[in-house]
Amino acid sequence: MIEFNPAHCAVHEFNIPETTVIPTYVEDLTIDVIKIRTYLDDHTIDCVFGRAHCQSISLIGRRALNDPRNKLVLNIVRLVRDLDPTSLVFENVKGLTVGKHRKFLHGLMQTFNSVGYEFPVPWKVLNAYHFDTPQSREGGTNPRPVHYSYRRCISMYEMVRLHDFPDWFQFYQTKWHGAQQIGNSVSYHWQGRLHYSSRL
Repeated sequence: MIEFNPAHCAVHEFNIPETTVIPTYVEDLTIDVIKIRTYLDDHTIDCVFGRAHCQSISLIGRRALNDPRNKLVLNIVRLVRDLDPTSLVFENVKGLTVGKHRKFLHGLMQTFNSVGYEFPVPWKVLNAYHFDTPQSREGGTNPRPVHYSYRRCISMYEMVRLHDFPDWFQFYQTKWHGAQQIGNSVSYHWQGRLHYSSRL
């Protein structure tokens, strides 16, 4: 796993200790570093999971096509090209399919195609609700959404339940970091189903 935020790295290492976490910015990452840290050598890689920087794409953001963060996704293309995995899962928010960002999506798909990875056509927006998760979510949401019937933000416990994380999974102790980690995550069951589908 690649993550630049030390708090997020610590949570991932604590909950899934068998996974190698590389704390760095994706634009600074090289294939040599990945192979050394993960002991890959020349082993075949089954799948690479990646996503674009969603804050510049989300329907609740400014949605600027010229946002420099949009170019970060080209690093995923670079890493996929050099790692040459058997399959690729690219996940992002619904905003990537709406308005001017749709052109960005088509260009990105063509770029992935140029390095040997074809996306299913027609593609479709998935909803977490259809993957055994107790929420209707097609894309990014506010890390601290408002309660459906009370005038307050939902609690950390409620967020964990909505994202279907198991009870043993621990989040960062501060509310800000914990809420950010849950709100920006893909729901637990959805992750499992996407991983299973990528292996078919």
